[in-house]
Amino acid sequence: MISFIMERKIHAYEFLHSIESEISAFLLAIIVLLAGAFFPLLCKQKPLWIYELNQKLRTKKGLFFILAVLILLIGISAYNQYNPNFLYRDEKAPGNPYFHLHAYTNSIFNLFWGQPFTETITSVYGHYGFFYYPLMKTAYKLGFHNLIKDFMFINMALVVCTLLNSICVLIRYSKNRFIQLLGITAICYFTSSRITPIYPQLYPHRTFCFSVMLLLLSLWYHSQKRQIVTAVGYFISVLMIIWSTECGIFSVITWAALHVCSIMQSKMTKKWFLIPVHFSLIPLCLITAVLFSGAMNVWMGGKMISLKDFLFPLLTKSYMHDLLEYPLSNFPSAWMSIMILLIAFLGYGVKDIVFYTSEAKRSDQSAVCFAAAVLGLTFFTYAINRPVYSNFFIILPLAPIFISIIADKYLKYLNAVFTKENLKSQKDLIKGCSALVCTFVLIILSVSSIVNIPYKLDDSAKYKDTSQIDEICKLIRSTGKEHTPGIGNPVALFYAYLGIDPEIYYMDTADFIIDDKFPEFLAESTKSLTDKSVFVSLELRFDFLPEEFLSSHTVNLISVNDNKIYFFEPIPNISE
Repeated sequence: MISFIMERKIHAYEFLHSIESEISAFLLAIIVLLAGAFFPLLCKQKPLWIYELNQKLRTKKGLFFILAVLILLIGISAYNQYNPNFLYRDEKAPGNPYFHLHAYTNSIFNLFWGQPFTETITSVYGHYGFFYYPLMKTAYKLGFHNLIKDFMFINMALVVCTLLNSICVLIRYSKNRFIQLLGITAICYFTSSRITPIYPQLYPHRTFCFSVMLLLLSLWYHSQKRQIVTAVGYFISVLMIIWSTECGIFSVITWAALHVCSIMQSKMTKKWFLIPVHFSLIPLCLITAVLFSGAMNVWMGGKMISLKDFLFPLLTKSYMHDLLEYPLSNFPSAWMSIMILLIAFLGYGVKDIVFYTSEAKRSDQSAVCFAAAVLGLTFFTYAINRPVYSNFFIILPLAPIFISIIADKYLKYLNAVFTKENLKSQKDLIKGCSALVCTFVLIILSVSSIVNIPYKLDDSAKYKDTSQIDEICKLIRSTGKEHTPGIGNPVALFYAYLGIDPEIYYMDTADFIIDDKFPEFLAESTKSLTDKSVFVSLELRFDFLPEEFLSSHTVNLISVNDNKIYFFEPIPNISE
């Protein structure tokens, strides 16, 4: 977990071979000093100070302090997510921000302008556009015509929901207020102090889905009407499949795993007939999601979505092999620590299946931990398959919760570590050491997060300066006529910023290489543009434009700093 803190800039093609430490020398020195002072302090004072802090934080002032920290961290996290300047690029970060932003928002804007999903106009990350559609339309009708800023505000709200979902789960399973405070700070670690450039594919797209399922697991555990929660869980799993195909499938697998584990732990063979029922609900949820998405698509003027198109690009070999596949490190690193943590909680649930034979001795908490570990392992496959762009932070809503559970559960054994009082067995000593290590990890995460916030706030401010975008948008308005089509990226984002319909719809240019039909589709789309002016982005590359189009237009360059857009004007017909 310590290595998890220190690993930041992961090169897209070399994984951990060219790591730059995110923690500055100053921060690293603080952590070293903390590590040096933490253990002597415990040895001298025993763990009494942890209990004393817990009591102080249970007072009104303590609760006010925790609430103030929570509001501050969530506020900073929301601020860091509002990044309308998609032209700014951190030289140390991989990829262009507008490259990732267009890849995610293309399907949202297509639906917004009335273009439903088709075989060639689809989305790589799921059909989340159906959820954004009513929100974006409402904002537009209220006078907020800047679609980029509307999208950013919606994402801010989703990130806040993601954090609150995870924090609610933490508070339910951890009772020690000091551990709660550390856990809250650790959960907000990435969004408050480790925010990366614009990459909504991670926050909030995957982590929102992750946090919703964590909250459902917690509600099921504490609910007196579990049958209702079970039904609600499968319904939300269907929505999650629509939101993100792969994450939704992982969610319904997790929900089924929870109930199968609980049934097997109960040792009541009369209920075992329900196991195949829960397994059968996995494909049923997938089919329901496909049908619901198809119905929405028909309502928007399109056709029913086939299962093959719905699962795109999961069934595309060029997408799942080589393009997103990079080697994992074979030396001690972050992913190993996370895997050990998840497997440990997986074993916690299996233990109650194998060893406990009576209903009185088992706890549904272990079934919930088992399901949460399944959730973590399935979601973590994305980071394992593509260890870039800080994808390891996808597990961040869960890892601090698991660590806090261990620390909270075994804090009572800390005395055994130093005084050997009430030491009944070596197991108590191991439990006390586990609580000590987990508390130490939470302290490191919290300290590193808080110290690094000022640096990240300064960095985040650069993503809010839209002066360059405003200048380019003015040139677009002054150069082109009304209803001038636009092709490519970032032209599509400039049009969204202006609230203008690009009139040409296609799959996002970041992922068109996985669709062999894209050049043919683009050639067909541009046939109607031979007599029209068109804005084209350089990223689209002219070799994808048909010769007929290129020969019938002249090209003018619009440039602001390093940002270039090409304005194609039709060549006047001399005979006319």
